[in-house]
Amino acid sequence: MFTGISWGDYFIGAAITLGCYYFIVIICCYRKEISGLFTGNRNSASQSSKIKPEDSVEELEQMVSGINGILVAAGKEAGKSELLTGLKERLASFAGLRQPAYRVALTNYIIKYAQTFCGVAFSEEELEEVWRTLLR
Repeated sequence: MFTGISWGDYFIGAAITLGCYYFIVIICCYRKEISGLFTGNRNSASQSSKIKPEDSVEELEQMVSGINGILVAAGKEAGKSELLTGLKERLASFAGLRQPAYRVALTNYIIKYAQTFCGVAFSEEELEEVWRTLLR
C-alpha cells in the first residue's frame, strides 16, 4: 500500500513527530522553570512550588497530644458536653480541620480514646457536626 515510503523514512518521521510533541509538553509543563533559567531566577520558581507537609504533620501530632491531655485530665467523671467544650477550644485554631484526612484521623482518635479514657462514646456524626461549626 505504502511502497513509496521506506522504513527508514517512517522512523525519521516518527522521531521528528515525537520530538516535537515532547518539546511542546515540556514547554507547557515547565514554563516557570524555563523562564527562571533565562531570567537568572533559578531557585524562585522551584521554591515557590515546594510544600512542606512535615509542618502540617507536626502540627497534627501536637494536636493529638493536646487532645490526649484533655481526655486523660478529664478522666472517667467527665461528661460528653464537657469533653466537647474542651475539644472545641483546643481545635478552634487548628487549620488541619480543613483537610479531610486530618479530620478523619482526629475523629477516629477521639472516638477510640474518649471511650477508653473517659467512658464517653462519640459518633462520627457528632464530631463531624462539631468540625462543621468550627470551620465556619
